[in-house]
Amino acid sequence: MSSQEKVLDLIFGRWRSQILYAGVKLGIFDAVRTGSKKAAQLANELNLDPALTYRLLRALGSLELLREDKDRTFSLTETGELLRSDHPQTLRGVTLLEEGPEHYALWKHLPAMVCDGKQNAFVREFGCMAFDHAVQDAGYAEVFDNAMSRNVVRGLGPGKTDETTFTADQRGWYWLLCGVPGHALGGEWIGLKVDPDAQVPAATFRQ
Repeated sequence: MSSQEKVLDLIFGRWRSQILYAGVKLGIFDAVRTGSKKAAQLANELNLDPALTYRLLRALGSLELLREDKDRTFSLTETGELLRSDHPQTLRGVTLLEEGPEHYALWKHLPAMVCDGKQNAFVREFGCMAFDHAVQDAGYAEVFDNAMSRNVVRGLGPGKTDETTFTADQRGWYWLLCGVPGHALGGEWIGLKVDPDAQVPAATFRQ
């Protein structure tokens, strides 16, 4: 790949992630998990336009998320399996959060943030922090919750304790969230601000 091709690949990189988002948002990966299907069949099941459905399936195939057979039926690849809602390591929730309208809108604030040094894209776009926006927007809260709880591990039982070590490699805010669905939005999170000018350790707890 030439230098020009590399730059063009970066410019159009968002096309790929938005094609991925469209496939997840429209339910393509869950609909195909039961077996190979043709575009017309999927369009009928999901109430989509048949012609544009076929084009989307072809695009997902170019990303190696779907496999198209000679009879124009589509099935999931090993990579595409990760976008099923019932996969143990599903990335469906992360896709809907990071490529959804809320987080997509944040990137336009990057130049301004670099100019003034204020890392607050969510506040610039919505007038509040993400947790507060989730309280106001039930749809975003559900998407956020699903993305944050995609890989929940067994927690501690009553009366049990544990400890962990966290080392920050740069200044800024870091968030520790409870991965159990609903818990983070209910207040079970800790904000850690790493500041080389800080005099004493401090943590912010949501009440």
